[in-house]
Amino acid sequence: MKKIPWRFYIALFLTGGLTIGIVVSSASRAAHQSPVIGILASLSTAVLFVLLITLTYRRAMQKRDPNFTLADASARCNATFSLPVSSDDAFDLCTTALAYLPGFYAQKSSRAEFKIEGITGGAGMGYFAFGSPGERITVSIKSRGSGQSEAFVESKPGTLFIVLDYGKNRENLNTISKRINEQIKHRFEVQREATAHAEMQRALTEAKLSALEAHIEPHFLYNTLANAQLLTRSDPTRADEMLGNLITYLRSSLPQSDGAGSIHGSTLGREIERSTAYLEILKIRMGARLKVRVNLPESLAGCGFPAMMVQTLVENAIKHGLEPKLGGGTISIAATQYDGRLEVTVTDDGLGLREHTSGTGLGIKNIRDRLKLSFDNQATLTLEPHSPNGIAATITMPFNSHQPA
Repeated sequence: MKKIPWRFYIALFLTGGLTIGIVVSSASRAAHQSPVIGILASLSTAVLFVLLITLTYRRAMQKRDPNFTLADASARCNATFSLPVSSDDAFDLCTTALAYLPGFYAQKSSRAEFKIEGITGGAGMGYFAFGSPGERITVSIKSRGSGQSEAFVESKPGTLFIVLDYGKNRENLNTISKRINEQIKHRFEVQREATAHAEMQRALTEAKLSALEAHIEPHFLYNTLANAQLLTRSDPTRADEMLGNLITYLRSSLPQSDGAGSIHGSTLGREIERSTAYLEILKIRMGARLKVRVNLPESLAGCGFPAMMVQTLVENAIKHGLEPKLGGGTISIAATQYDGRLEVTVTDDGLGLREHTSGTGLGIKNIRDRLKLSFDNQATLTLEPHSPNGIAATITMPFNSHQPA
């Protein structure tokens, strides 16, 4: 059960004493004629005046809050807010919320101490006020760990000679609470919209990738089958080898129903197997102009890796580096793991970086967009000159030793 604060009794005492003094002075004649009548008249007037003040104050406050009782009368209010943000963010939220208080002026604002002190410019004092106008606001913020914090907010008169107020301190806390909640709600809405947009972009990218995997370049397929048909007459062994590589390439290129397809990722071993099969088929057409080197440690074959990225880099190396080069060259694919990072490099010794191979092509842009969607800023694709000539394209991302589920 709430107790009526001592400030209220002091208010009544001061008011009663003042009233008695006034009444005694004005009733001095009656006191000379009859001392008892003078004393009774003074006390009665004082009691009635105090009662009137009490009822008037209570009624005025109940217009603001129907549940108000005299036990709620106070010269100061405080509250503790639990916030789902860090201390730094809580400091910003409270600073912005305080700006909505009429005439608020920050006398001290220390992010290092997570403390804000200031005073409002409004009158806002009560029936019994002997101090300066305005309310003094103090905010202290503490970290609760794990992105949580706590803000203790107190609103009190500018000078502590007053006893009661008009409920302005409570209004200050309500305003601060309302503005903080509005900001948190807005932050969550912005975050939710950003997440929804990112998910939509991810779904769109994965849908495009799924279609890309399922699409086999017609000219590549026709040329491979035509070459295999010719080889069956002149070199059956090579024809059989070519058809085996084509089967491997087709099997790796079609979306998988076991959850290891493009939407949920692939494995590094499967991606390099696809690219190697593609290069082995091209060797039939390019002959000695194309050499292939693959360095894939067995421990990395089953680690998770996005689909079609190695294949895209290999196709770029053939198209822009080795096919235009008169003598052809070598394609190298290598994978390493260090410090929790996986690094996959596709190197060629072709014509090197030129204006149309500077990393702005559609395939390269697609890889960078997918890396950003999947790994934020933790994965990169770099294109660098390779000594003595050619290009080294390197994908670096967080190492995942588990095969996608």
